[in-house]
Amino acid sequence: MSIVQRIHIIPSLIFLVIILLSAPGCIKDYSFEGETIKDSTTKEDPVPPSGFTLPVCSSCVGRDSLLLSKWSFKTDSTLICGTVTNAIISPDRTAFTFFGPSACSADTGLVMTVYLNGVVLDGNKSGISTERVIFEYYERGKPDILLSRPLPGFTLDITRYDHQTGIASGSFGGYAATQKGDVILIKAGKFQIKFQ
Repeated sequence: MSIVQRIHIIPSLIFLVIILLSAPGCIKDYSFEGETIKDSTTKEDPVPPSGFTLPVCSSCVGRDSLLLSKWSFKTDSTLICGTVTNAIISPDRTAFTFFGPSACSADTGLVMTVYLNGVVLDGNKSGISTERVIFEYYERGKPDILLSRPLPGFTLDITRYDHQTGIASGSFGGYAATQKGDVILIKAGKFQIKFQ
């Protein structure tokens, strides 16, 4: 092969290398198109909406204040409230129950049974939280309208307990099952009780 032939081959090889390097070939495309991306900072509700709603209780409108011997909670936008007729603490002071009728109907009411995970209410306390709670919203002579379930969870918080007066106040919320087995969210629950 002569030098002239070699000189003609070199530009052809350079041109071929440039073409091969600029071709897309098998480069993987990492773009994402055609689907919306979910915002990972917002939590999705683990329980889908059930369509269950409680009737509007006109006696409770504007009565979600934290008052002595009162309770209240919301389901969706419906506010349910009532009075506490009794609050009983266990002899070892690590559990309690309170109950009372609803302002919505004489046949409906609330019963809450709370286990404090070994915390003893034997002095002034605050910031107590427990998931060992049984929440029952009942109608006399019928199965519970709403009953808490162990999963996905129900929580009660005692924000303040005054041992001298025996008054405890706090909040509650979580998931409860309907008579048909649907699960709904109980939110903005409030209570203030005085132990007997």
